[in-house]
Amino acid sequence: MNKQSSGFLGMSILLLASTASVTACGSDSPSPAGEQGGASTTGGQSSVSTGGAGSGSLVAAMSLNFQSGGTNCPITVGYDDFPAVSGGHPVTASGATATTPDNVTSPRGAVRVQCGVNSALLHGSISLGGGAVSMAFNVSRTGTSTGNLVYVPLDSSVSYGGTSAVPCTITAITTTATGGLFSVSCPTFAGDDGVTSCVLGQSYVYFEGCTKS
Repeated sequence: MNKQSSGFLGMSILLLASTASVTACGSDSPSPAGEQGGASTTGGQSSVSTGGAGSGSLVAAMSLNFQSGGTNCPITVGYDDFPAVSGGHPVTASGATATTPDNVTSPRGAVRVQCGVNSALLHGSISLGGGAVSMAFNVSRTGTSTGNLVYVPLDSSVSYGGTSAVPCTITAITTTATGGLFSVSCPTFAGDDGVTSCVLGQSYVYFEGCTKS
């Protein structure tokens, strides 16, 4: 990615590339972000698990808040929530109310969740429909939270993430030995095509049950 930190770039490419083996499919019921594989605020997912922590297996959730702004941004304003929940979001500053495990089938196609942790780093990804939509998240587990979130919109070859000049703001809300709840916003959410950028407002990601290394 032409503007993102090189350390995260390698990790993100690895995470996103590893999700390319599943079958592509469409999105949930209509929503502001639906045309980009976005969220539904009604209905559920066959992959939903209620609650998050303490499940004993790998689970994840994301609520990405795309706002107006940027330059020629192709991502529709609104939320990309996964899994979708009725009347709200699957993960907020208060925690995850619904999560998805790895290797299930949802209304948005096959789901692939990956996550690994070590003493310094948490890296996780969620891929929907065989990579039709992908989110990769990377965060330091020591000191002040630093890292990035990379998002590939529906059926796009362009990935978006924070830049070295204007990095994402990441806050660890709660952390565990195998995961955590994080807030993230990226005022400059730049595409690696070098010509488009978007704005990622206050968003939340959750991973639990990550593999330790």
